[in-house]
Amino acid sequence: MAYFEPYIDADGIHVPSYGDIIDWLTDQYKAIFGEDVYLGEETPDYQILSIFAKCMEDFGALAVEAYNARDPRYASADALDGLVELLGLIRKPSTASTAVLTLSGEEDTEIPAGSQAIDQSGNLWTTQEDVTIPAAGEVTVDSVCETLGAIVAPVGAINAIYTPIPGWYSVTNEEIAVTGRDTESDAELRQRFADAHASTNSGVFDSIISGLRSVYGVTFVGLVQNDTGSTDSNGLPAHSFCAIVEGGDDDEIAEKVFSLKPPGVATYGSTTKTVVDSYGNSNTVKFSRATSVGVTITVSIRAFADYDSDRIDQIIKNALEFDINALGIGKNWNVTMGYKDIYSSFDGSDLPFTITSISATNTHGTSTSEMECGYSEKLFTDDSKITISVVT
Repeated sequence: MAYFEPYIDADGIHVPSYGDIIDWLTDQYKAIFGEDVYLGEETPDYQILSIFAKCMEDFGALAVEAYNARDPRYASADALDGLVELLGLIRKPSTASTAVLTLSGEEDTEIPAGSQAIDQSGNLWTTQEDVTIPAAGEVTVDSVCETLGAIVAPVGAINAIYTPIPGWYSVTNEEIAVTGRDTESDAELRQRFADAHASTNSGVFDSIISGLRSVYGVTFVGLVQNDTGSTDSNGLPAHSFCAIVEGGDDDEIAEKVFSLKPPGVATYGSTTKTVVDSYGNSNTVKFSRATSVGVTITVSIRAFADYDSDRIDQIIKNALEFDINALGIGKNWNVTMGYKDIYSSFDGSDLPFTITSISATNTHGTSTSEMECGYSEKLFTDDSKITISVVT
């Protein structure tokens, strides 16, 4: 493409590429000094033209970045932070992982707050309070990782003393550390902005869903409402709604629910939080977390002569696991679809078996047609819950 002057139209900003610029500069040079002048890449004249071209390309890139900084879909870093503030959003900062440490040593050894242990990856963990080792020889204490972000510490990973204290012999974490989070990325912040923007241009129902999706860390939102004057079949009181949320921080979710719910409409759910409004009043907000409900399955098959149980049983289990575990919150499982999922897993090859029946059981009962799921539940299964019953 030939060189052109940068311009802006309905499709956005347009700037020439480095190749366009260097070709244009070369043509202009020859127009001045003659077409027969030699401008190989090794010549000083060409090299200085390439420097000019690089500068022009850099200014073009800066113009594109400045233009895109006006649009949250393309802005980044500080420019994006400034745009999302228009909807009251702030980039989520990184947080520290926390862990409960078990300290071992001599009785009456005092270990002050601020003492440090180190994990297998070299991260320091700082104790948060003064503790004294009792006669039993062990004491637990909360600690915070000095490195912000999603620092993972499996059981036993924090296993060395960094601050030497006489009488303190060993340290470990007997539970997995609570992982912190990294600074919210540009992509995550753009998505929260899009969800928050959608919530300002929708009805109340859609606004609540969009608003909750904009909360950092939320991966799923469901909403069930009861607009009648009596308790419904789901147990929701009259004129109430229940938000089912997966992921995210409890307090941030409660604040978002309170900010979006209509006046006089009650919230319902298994999680209860208190939100203080701008007038200092305490308000009770409820929502639910999805509850995992295991599904036990029995598949009865008639096996033929070349049936390989080790291989085929695992394929059957994988097919059922994929189907059930992919269901969303509040979604029933059509047991009869299990036949299709299993047969489809064998890619049309000659099957050494035929399915005679599939039966599924969970807390709602046993069925050969449809496995029920509550509005705030999510069905799941695994190898241990699936039995292959073979009839030869």
